[in-house]
Amino acid sequence: LPRGARVAITCGSRGIKSKPIVVATAVSWLQEQNFKPFIVPAIGSHGGARAESQTALLAELGYTPESMGCEIHSSMEVTQVGTTSRGVPVYFDQNAAGADAVLVVNRIKAHTSFDSDIESGLTKMVAIGLGKAEGARLIHKLGAVGYVEVLPEWASIAIEATPIAYAIGIIENAKKCAALIEGAEPEDILATDARLLPLAKTNTPKL
Repeated sequence: LPRGARVAITCGSRGIKSKPIVVATAVSWLQEQNFKPFIVPAIGSHGGARAESQTALLAELGYTPESMGCEIHSSMEVTQVGTTSRGVPVYFDQNAAGADAVLVVNRIKAHTSFDSDIESGLTKMVAIGLGKAEGARLIHKLGAVGYVEVLPEWASIAIEATPIAYAIGIIENAKKCAALIEGAEPEDILATDARLLPLAKTNTPKL
């Protein structure tokens, strides 16, 4: 990337204990490379599907311009970057799509609604998070088919069509502290989710 390149970093709506420091550290590193990082809320339809509410939600989780050291660009506007084999349009956050690069950051964990090789993690952040309200609506309304079949394909299309440049996956232990932080190239995002999900499940608190 050239000097001054704009890099969008994803922040979700979950209270992930180690994520604020991971994001803040990424911001600092990118600035040291003379890039211009900014944060985009990648939280689907959460926050009432309103840009200002999503910014407020991130602030409650510790993501503010002051704490992160960069701007937050919140918008519900999306751009279509493709179509799945089932005819579902693939949407992507417009601010992120217009950046020179996108850094996807999320926790990898079991989903509460379905079991699959890929559940909550980097793939879901790309599809439902960066798909904004439209992505959340289209995938959720398909139920199990949406989660198990459409979500991975949607993410694969988005990864190919957008400036996603890298991803950072976080696995928490039973005390919600980071047990593992691992990077992934764009083409390895889905495989990284699938490989690390069993490890995440073994760290889930149990009675």
